[in-house]
Amino acid sequence: MTRTRASHRGDWWRVPSRSTLITTACLPFVLPLRGFAEMATDPCYGPGSCPRTHAGLALSDRLLLATVVLTLLQWPVAYLSRRARVPAGLAPGLTLLAVVVVLFTLQPGT
Repeated sequence: MTRTRASHRGDWWRVPSRSTLITTACLPFVLPLRGFAEMATDPCYGPGSCPRTHAGLALSDRLLLATVVLTLLQWPVAYLSRRARVPAGLAPGLTLLAVVVVLFTLQPGT
């Protein structure tokens, strides 16, 4: 039996489906952290008074958006490239981990 190009794509969906499941299961725990991190701006008087805190919050927002985009983009990448399946599957989780690190390292009121 000869192996055709389409035969190695039979299990292409496994890595992105696991990654999507894990990422969507972790999002309900990370999104409230982002909401609570807004309290780090309580001692700030105006948007220009705590630039480092606001920059960290803006970075966490961008990383959350990148997590959603990477979760969606990993599906076509996993289908098209066998080598890129695992890195594409790890990218959303690592980006979500970066969000947690940024939120826990915020310095309130600076």
